[in-house]
Amino acid sequence: MRKLYSGIPIHIFALALTCGGLFFAPAHLHAEEATDVQVAATQNTTISTENTITTSTDGTSNSDEIISEDKNTPDSDIQDDNSQGSTSSDNNNSDNNSSEEPGQGSSTGGTTTETPATPPTEEQKPATPAAPSTPAKPATPTNSGNSSSSASQAPASNTTSGNSGKSSKKSENTNLNRWLKICENMGKNLKKKKFKYSNSGTRSTYKGALSSGKKSNCALYVSWCLQQYGALKKGRTFYVRSSGSLKKNFGKWGKKVKVIRVNKTCSSTDLQKGDVVCWAGIAHCNIYAGRNNSGDRLWYDAGKSATYSGRSGSRFENVGAKTQGYLDSKRISYIIRIKNL
Repeated sequence: MRKLYSGIPIHIFALALTCGGLFFAPAHLHAEEATDVQVAATQNTTISTENTITTSTDGTSNSDEIISEDKNTPDSDIQDDNSQGSTSSDNNNSDNNSSEEPGQGSSTGGTTTETPATPPTEEQKPATPAAPSTPAKPATPTNSGNSSSSASQAPASNTTSGNSGKSSKKSENTNLNRWLKICENMGKNLKKKKFKYSNSGTRSTYKGALSSGKKSNCALYVSWCLQQYGALKKGRTFYVRSSGSLKKNFGKWGKKVKVIRVNKTCSSTDLQKGDVVCWAGIAHCNIYAGRNNSGDRLWYDAGKSATYSGRSGSRFENVGAKTQGYLDSKRISYIIRIKNL
C-alpha cells in the first residue's frame, strides 16, 4: 500500500478526491437548498405579515395580529370608532369577532384604511370640574350704616328703653310695697305691744320706746316707719304744729325724701300712694294708703282716733289702713314723698 500510494502521482490523487466530492455533493447540496428555500419562505411570510393585514372571510382582520402590533398604543389614544363598511352584526359581535382595535380603520384588499375617530360619547368625556362652591355670605348686620338699618335700630332702642322703663317701674313698685308693708307692720306692733297714745315721755326710736314706756303718737309712728325704711337716720323725728309748719330735731332732710309745699284741701290734692301728709290746723300727720273699692281714701294713722277711747293715754286699737272721712275737707300743708316709690 505504501508503494501504491506513494507511486500514484499527486495530481491523480487530487483528481480522485475531486471526483469523490462530486459523488457525495448532490445529497449535501439538496439539503442546503431545502434549508434555503425554507428560510426564504419564512422571510417572505414575515415580510408579508408586517406589510399586509390578512383579512378573514367576513371582512374583519385577525385580531391576534392587530393586538400584537398595537401593544404599545397609549391608552389615551384608544377611542370607540364605527368603521366604514362594517355591518350591524359586526358591531354587535365586536367584543368577540372584530379585529379592529379602537382607533384603527378596517382593512380591505390588503390595504389599511384609517377611519376618522368619532367624538367620544358622554360617558367617555372627561368630567367637567364642578364649579367652586361660593361661600355663604355672612348675614348682613342690622346695625349697618344704611338708613334702613337705622330704621331697624329704632325699635330695638325703643325696646331697650321700654325694658329699662319696666325695670325701673318694677323697682319702684318693690320699694312702694316694702314701704307700705313697714307701715302696716309698725301699726300692728303698736297694738300687739299695747302701746298708748301720748305726747310726753316718748322715745325717738321704736326700740327705745319698746323698752321704756311704750308710748307713741301720730308723728312718732311716721318717724319710726321712715327710720326703718332708711329715709331717716335712727333717732331723727319730726312733728307738725297747728300752723302746719314742721318741727324736726335734725338740720336737713336727707336726699331720700322730697318735701313738697301744698297748702290745699285734701280733696283738691293729687296724692300718691305712700305719701306722708302733714295737716294744718289740727297738728296731725299720717300716711296715704290709696283708695278702697268704694273710692274712699285709706290712711295709716296713729292719732287719737286709732285708740280705744280716742283720748290721750288710751291703747291703740287699729293703726292700719282705714278711712278717715273727716280729712277730706282739711288743709294739707306739706307732703313728704319718699323718692323712687
